[in-house]
Amino acid sequence: MRPPIFFLAALLFSATAFGAVEFVAVPTPGNGKLSDALTDEAGAIHLVYQKGADVFYAKSSDDGATFSTPLRVNSATGPAAGGMFRGPALALGKGGTVHVIWYPDQAKLPAKADWGVRYARLDAGATAFTAEQNIGRRPSDNYSLAADASGNVAVVWTAGALTIARSRDNGATFQPAENIPGADPCECCATRAVFTAQGRLSVLYRDKKDNDRVMSIADVPATGTASHWKLSDQTWPIKACPMTGSFITRAATGLLAAWENTGNVYFGLVKTGSPATATMVGRGKYPVALPASATGTGIAWKTGRTLNWKSFDTNGASTSGSMETPNADRFGAVVTKSGKVLLFE
Repeated sequence: MRPPIFFLAALLFSATAFGAVEFVAVPTPGNGKLSDALTDEAGAIHLVYQKGADVFYAKSSDDGATFSTPLRVNSATGPAAGGMFRGPALALGKGGTVHVIWYPDQAKLPAKADWGVRYARLDAGATAFTAEQNIGRRPSDNYSLAADASGNVAVVWTAGALTIARSRDNGATFQPAENIPGADPCECCATRAVFTAQGRLSVLYRDKKDNDRVMSIADVPATGTASHWKLSDQTWPIKACPMTGSFITRAATGLLAAWENTGNVYFGLVKTGSPATATMVGRGKYPVALPASATGTGIAWKTGRTLNWKSFDTNGASTSGSMETPNADRFGAVVTKSGKVLLFE
C-alpha cells in the first residue's frame, strides 16, 4: 500500500537557473532542520531531518514536489540533539535499505556509556524503523555513515581517535568498534564517509597533528591497514578546533569533496594518495558539493543564515546566488532526475 502523501505548502521559494545547473530551495517537511538527503538508482529522494528532539524520514518519487508521511526514526527512549554540523546522517544500502544515524541528547543521559552514536534502519518494504541501537557505547562526536549495495555499512566517529564500527550484513549486526591507525582527528570537526565504486571506504576528516588542522582522507580497505593523505596542500595552524563541516560524494571520475579552511569554503576532486586541486567559492561553513550534470557541478554553503550556491561548468566558469534561511545550521542537498539541485532548508 502506498504511504499517504502530504503536499509542501510552499515548495518553491527560490529557483535560479545558472548555466547547466539549476538550484531550487525546498522547505524541509514540518519546518525541520539539519537535513541529509540522497537519491536512489530510480531517482527517488530520501530525506532525514530533525524536528525538536526527534529524527524523521520521508521519501519523494516526484523530484521533491511531494513527500511521504514522515516516519519517526528514533525510538521513544532516545531524544535526539543537534546543531551546527551535528545532525542525522543517511545512507542507502543493499536492497534499498535506509540507514540512519543521529546524536543523542547527552544532557538527558547521565551514564557516559549511553552517549554513543545512535543507529536505526528501514528495511525494504517495512513501515517502521528498527529499534535504535547505541553503536560504540562511549562519549563520541563527529558522526558519519556510509553503506553500499553489497551489505557493507560503516559508522564513523571520533572519540580520541578516528573510530569505525562495521556491519557486513546490511546493518543487522555490527562488529566491535575499532580505531583507524594513523589519524589524529580534530576534536569537533565533522567527518564524512562514502564507499567508492571499488568497495573501499573513504573517510574525510580534519587531522590536528602539531596543531596544523588539515583536511585528510583515510582510505580504509575491507581488511588490512588504512592509508592516509592530505586532501589539499592547505595548512591551518590553530590551537583550537574550528568546528567545521565537510562533504564527500561519488562522482563520475572518482570522489568530489567540499571542506572549510581558514573560514573559506573549497571543493575539489579527490585524487588517491595526492592533494586535490582546491577551488575556493567564498566565506562560510557546512559546504555541499554535487556533480549536478555531465557539464556542471553545484556547490552550496552557509554564511550565517544565508544559503549560498554556485554553479561551475567544465570550463571553470561560474555563476552564483543566495537567500536568507531560518537558521545557520547544516542543510541537505540532492540532484534530481532532471538535473536540478534541491537544497533542503
